[in-house]
Amino acid sequence: MKLGRYIGAILIAVATVVCLTVVPAHALAVPSAPSLATPIIDQTNTLSQEDITRLAAQIATSRETKSYQIGILMIPTLGTDEYLEGYSLKVARAWGIGEQDKDNGALILIVKNDRKMRIEVGRGLEGDLTDVRASRIIRDVLTPAFRKGDFAGGLEEAVDSIQKAVSSQVDPRLEAAASTDKTSFGSWAELGFFILVGALSILSWVASMLGRSKSWWAGGIIGLGLGLVVALLFSWAFWTILLTVGITLFGFLFDFLVSRDYARHKSQGTLPSWWAGGGSIGGGDGGWSSGGGGSFGGGDFSGGGSSGSW
Repeated sequence: MKLGRYIGAILIAVATVVCLTVVPAHALAVPSAPSLATPIIDQTNTLSQEDITRLAAQIATSRETKSYQIGILMIPTLGTDEYLEGYSLKVARAWGIGEQDKDNGALILIVKNDRKMRIEVGRGLEGDLTDVRASRIIRDVLTPAFRKGDFAGGLEEAVDSIQKAVSSQVDPRLEAAASTDKTSFGSWAELGFFILVGALSILSWVASMLGRSKSWWAGGIIGLGLGLVVALLFSWAFWTILLTVGITLFGFLFDFLVSRDYARHKSQGTLPSWWAGGGSIGGGDGGWSSGGGGSFGGGDFSGGGSSGSW
């Protein structure tokens, strides 16, 4: 019975997250993409012009050496109707950071008043700039600097850490922190992090598959199949029957929500924030064109990266 209650609680939590994800009330606007020469937007007026110029020059070396692209966005707050990961993915895709055929871009998003931050990683960089590496950059580089109020210095060090990761170089800052953090809790935390990322990736992939389908009942069939597997594994009982019915109904609801959201975005020529199918729908330039020295190259993102706070 305890297992049934646990599974039921997980399903309720996932359904809540999905509902909040696909039916936001008032979306926060995405600023127009900056120029490639100065790929930094600071809506908080935290960085001086000298800071921005120095960061732009530092980022330029990424394009010159391995052609990947980095963008930085600082905003005051997400408000009450956006969540960090969804907005970060929305910005990264709208700006199109990275080259279109390589998806080799990264976005550093800082939400100053909310004290939140995220590193969004393009598909083509995920092998070098892994989720764990991005998490360590946030924890060991950005967080200490931001707590001291050194936003420019923290961003410069974070860009340097990203460059070292993509170039497969050792980062002394991360190595030193890792050597003092080899605890059992850290191991379990990283395992839990990988499990969570894997589960969310699978959920995003399923949502993308169902969203493109011509019907909304496929999710119910998948839910019924999962419920029957659980029932066979734990023997038929009243709670397994209820669980099977619950998973089936959840599958119908999940398919209906993602299909409706996909259709709405398709009519607008955009992709949902949970999309994991790659490419674009068409009907626009993706939001990444801007004047002044050209802009990003149309890279795609699948939700890889890491978030944190200070």
